[in-house]
Amino acid sequence: MRPFEPRPPRNTPDEAAIKPDWKDFIALVVAAYSLLLPPLLLILGTGALVVLLLSGLLR
Repeated sequence: MRPFEPRPPRNTPDEAAIKPDWKDFIALVVAAYSLLLPPLLLILGTGALVVLLLSGLLR
């Protein structure tokens, strides 16, 4: 049997720092759009519906 092999040393804090790249930025943009787009479309759709209803009532 082989003797117990110790684990490699853990990364130093400098090496373990998270460094975002362009993929993380794209993921952040997609997440922001997925959170902000539905309420924005709901507000714009409601506004368009109100304008259409008011223009129909004023005729």
